[in-house]
Amino acid sequence: MKRLPLFLFIAAFSLLARAEKLTFMPVWTPQAQFAGYYVAQEMGFYTDEGLDVTIEHVGVNSSQTPLAALMKGHAQIISLQLMQSIVYHSNGVPIVNILQTSQNNALMCVSRTPITKLEDLNGMKIGTWTSGHSEAFNIMALDKGLEVEMIPSKQSNNLYMFDAVDATLCYAYNEYIQLLLSKGEIAEEQTVRLSDLGYNYPEDGLYVMEDWLKGHANAAARFVRATMRGWKYCRNYPDKALDIVMKYVHENNIVTSYIHQKMMLEEMLRQQVNPKTNKVDFQYVSRELFDEIANKMRQCGMFEQPVTYDELIHPLNVVNQQ
Repeated sequence: MKRLPLFLFIAAFSLLARAEKLTFMPVWTPQAQFAGYYVAQEMGFYTDEGLDVTIEHVGVNSSQTPLAALMKGHAQIISLQLMQSIVYHSNGVPIVNILQTSQNNALMCVSRTPITKLEDLNGMKIGTWTSGHSEAFNIMALDKGLEVEMIPSKQSNNLYMFDAVDATLCYAYNEYIQLLLSKGEIAEEQTVRLSDLGYNYPEDGLYVMEDWLKGHANAAARFVRATMRGWKYCRNYPDKALDIVMKYVHENNIVTSYIHQKMMLEEMLRQQVNPKTNKVDFQYVSRELFDEIANKMRQCGMFEQPVTYDELIHPLNVVNQQ
């Protein structure tokens, strides 16, 4: 085997030694929801930006929640949903958004019977998660005057599968796919999509602690740039990206299937298309939309202390340079 010239070895070692170390923690266990980060790691995009990134999953390499890891300094960057971040910030956690990957709302309600009008949901028992994630549905239910009984469970799909509820909340990129693969075709008349009802509130984004960002804005920008490059690779080479996803899935002993992850990746890429521009531009949520979301959440009693746009959203110029 041909040896690397000494000066190249020293240069490579020196570059690695100077690389800024970051730990990124996604909001859930390994799956195609996080494909862009896996690709950026495996293809060396983070390394190209002078970063030494560790991807640590909740429940796999750590028992901490992403938010707890962020607050303790164990992780520097996490993924989180916008509406949850508003609640956390209201509760005194100074987190800030540095990238909005999702441009749409993927929350759905799947019923056993056709829903010809929203009022058909009245009186239904609806499965949801014990960990939350139903904020957009709760806002819609209050706006429309619906009377439903929410039944929390760690796995909302299980309630639906065992006939314990009349309907269930699910995400288009995950639980809905699980239902399709297990039950077969689900009629469109059995589904309610929040994005079609005027509640197209963006979800996943990247978050850091405000104090950390003050001293590491350049590293944050480099992480964002490499991440956007990773997601672009996913769009251009979905099969190769999926192979990388399955590598992470298998290494962490996640029970899933190739077809499930393929469908998830396809849906995640659709969720990234900005409905206003019809492009994947990773634009930050607008001030107008943010105020609408925050006001409706507060009206629903989801938090008490007001949260302003400028407190939570910290745009990085790199987004407009992609």
